[in-house]
Amino acid sequence: MNILVTAGGTREYIDGVRYLGNTSSGRTGALLTDYLAEKGHSVMWLGAESAIRPQNAHRYAYYVGYDDLADYLKKYLSEHTFDVIFHAAAVSDYQVTAVHSDGTDHDVSRNHKISSSAQTLQLTLSKHPKIINHLADWSINKDLRVIGFKLTNTENTTEQTQAVQKLLAQPGLSAVVHNDLNDISEKHHPFSLHVHGRDAFECADIKAVVNVLMTLWEMEK
Repeated sequence: MNILVTAGGTREYIDGVRYLGNTSSGRTGALLTDYLAEKGHSVMWLGAESAIRPQNAHRYAYYVGYDDLADYLKKYLSEHTFDVIFHAAAVSDYQVTAVHSDGTDHDVSRNHKISSSAQTLQLTLSKHPKIINHLADWSINKDLRVIGFKLTNTENTTEQTQAVQKLLAQPGLSAVVHNDLNDISEKHHPFSLHVHGRDAFECADIKAVVNVLMTLWEMEK
């Protein structure tokens, strides 16, 4: 299979040195890419500049922010035939659209630095469109399998289920890979795999997720 993996987290810049980001290291995406490559698939890795880099990807590309990631995905999906995309990147839900400090408005630009002497800094954030909702439309392959990732931070299983089902209901998604911050440690990184019409699959790690998906896809043939 030809597979595209996104990994790491976006940065939404406030000025030339400050940005809004997240805690994603890209580790899952790197492990996923290497395991898929080991299984004989052709894998392109599209990762954040700061993300952990896989060792065995066939092609590499880098993004910084939401706009970069969206533009690259439009380009690669429309120019290359991918069978599957694992969209593991942690994408910012918001962009910085205005910056205000101590009575002064600032351009949202990486071409300057806001003085650190400011006593207050106010940001206006606007909602980004969900990239994952557009992947199938951008793809030249209309049979593209889109695998989404959902990270939650609650021990309430009802809330976890609602978050997963909301994502799984989005157009074009084949499956959702879910985990919760409360279940992750240095030694354990489990996932649950959610596929339309099936009970959730509990997976010890990302390799187990791949194995379940590949088995299901083989059964469809």
